[in-house]
Amino acid sequence: MEARKAQGFFALAVLLITAPLVGAQAAKSKTNRHSRGSICKVRQSVLSQSTGSDQKSTGVSTYVQPRTTEQGTCSNSTDGNHTCFNCTAAPYCIAVPNGYINAGIVSCADLDASKPYCADGVCGATPAAGCEPNVSTSAFTCTSEGYFPDPDDCQKFHLCVGTEAADYSCSSNYVYSHAKNACIRRAVSSDCAVIKCTYKTVVEYVVYPKDSSVYGLCIRGNPTVVFKCREGEQFDTKESKCNFVCKQEGLFPVPDDPRKYRECIYVSSNKFELVERTCPAKSVFDSSKGRCVAEQASP
Repeated sequence: MEARKAQGFFALAVLLITAPLVGAQAAKSKTNRHSRGSICKVRQSVLSQSTGSDQKSTGVSTYVQPRTTEQGTCSNSTDGNHTCFNCTAAPYCIAVPNGYINAGIVSCADLDASKPYCADGVCGATPAAGCEPNVSTSAFTCTSEGYFPDPDDCQKFHLCVGTEAADYSCSSNYVYSHAKNACIRRAVSSDCAVIKCTYKTVVEYVVYPKDSSVYGLCIRGNPTVVFKCREGEQFDTKESKCNFVCKQEGLFPVPDDPRKYRECIYVSSNKFELVERTCPAKSVFDSSKGRCVAEQASP
């Protein structure tokens, strides 16, 4: 009898000692499962962000080609190479003692319009292999050099070099911004701007809604041809020509006539008087100096 009591007391003591340990292990196991689940959710969130639209990470896009296999990475060493996110977006790499950290994905065109392509992880003027825009099949007519909005599709734009046009398309939910020469996220319906030809007459001129220096020539039965006025000018549909418009006071050159210049005189808020003047004989207008200077003799 005494032996059985002793065995009973011993079993109870073991149970009291081990129960907290078993409970702690169970709680730890539950916590580990919860932690692993949280880590998986975080990893899944990070993965979805890194493989999602580049436009969500930058706010600006000139998406042309599909993403590369290695998506916008920075080198782990100071002598390594970065990789592009796509043909026109690069990682923003910040140097640290042991390499670089990736601060985010940026649109090359938004950083510098003259360097719209990403090659070897950095922005430049030359596209990487496989990222060349389709030039030969473009139906867009170049009337001068530079960027042009597509007259009919607000998600497309064109870059003219000489008489050759390169066609670009924005990603879903993005539209072309002529002010940025790049795609921007479409926030309101008016962000989508096109040249709306009415065809009430055989020939008509229509101003581009987002920039009055850009206009289209609409001829019935023909594609719309897009033009740009010279710097400082806006298109006047009543006169069917580009006219210089004063936006600030000062002296401004007259294109194609070095002896002439324009003076914008402040009148009142947002109102100026435009006066065209001519330099004295044997002198020309120097826009960098803002005055007439002696004409240089030809060598």
